[in-house]
Amino acid sequence: MNIDQNIQHRIQSEADFHDKKFGGEREKDYYAHGFTDMVFQHLFNQLGNVDDKNVLEIGCGEGWLTERLALQGGRLWAFDISKEAVKLTINRLKDLKLKYPPQVEVMAGEALTYPNDLFDYIIGLAILHHLEFEPALKEIKRVLKSGGKAFFMEPLGHNPFLNFYRFLTPNLRSKDEAPLRMNQYKIIATHFSKFYHKEFFLTAIFALAFHFLHSYKMMIFTRNILVKFDNVILKIFPFLKRYCWYAVLIFEK
Repeated sequence: MNIDQNIQHRIQSEADFHDKKFGGEREKDYYAHGFTDMVFQHLFNQLGNVDDKNVLEIGCGEGWLTERLALQGGRLWAFDISKEAVKLTINRLKDLKLKYPPQVEVMAGEALTYPNDLFDYIIGLAILHHLEFEPALKEIKRVLKSGGKAFFMEPLGHNPFLNFYRFLTPNLRSKDEAPLRMNQYKIIATHFSKFYHKEFFLTAIFALAFHFLHSYKMMIFTRNILVKFDNVILKIFPFLKRYCWYAVLIFEK
């Protein structure tokens, strides 16, 4: 696939940022302490059994999800824009006894090298918002089988408190990434036959305050209480979903 210069520049910028990120030491953040685990678990429950399925992981990072998928018996392909991330993933998998050894390589999500109609499932965690959105969707659709599904967990970009935090901490993210916005849901719906989404963490984001106090048990305890409150609020006032932090997105070809 031919890609224009602007996308090529974005790809190189993302590669440089993530090579630096995965090539050095990193502090544990709220992800490492389990704040978003319930979102991932919801996505993983929706994915279900991948045994003997053709599965593509977009943005493999350090390879923990790659390992989990491979141990389930899927025929797994995985890639990342960062060569450092790919090294970490390959190293993580090297001593495992797997039914199908995964194929892991450096690649851009906007220019996949896989043939058409290859995958039953595609999965990615906080990756779509790093990509040129519509070209990436077209590539996802191209390599999915008819009836195949894509599963993503993505941050949303409408909450003013979260956006203020993002403004104060620009070094924590690449300059080209942008949390998803609700108008992008409409783009997904135009490319795929079915589209499911579920949003998480409205008031629950305030439990993150305990992360900065290094009180991780209290962070999770408070999150769990506020999530129950969120479920009630979002049911009564569904328009508030746009102000949530994360969303699970599932679309079918």
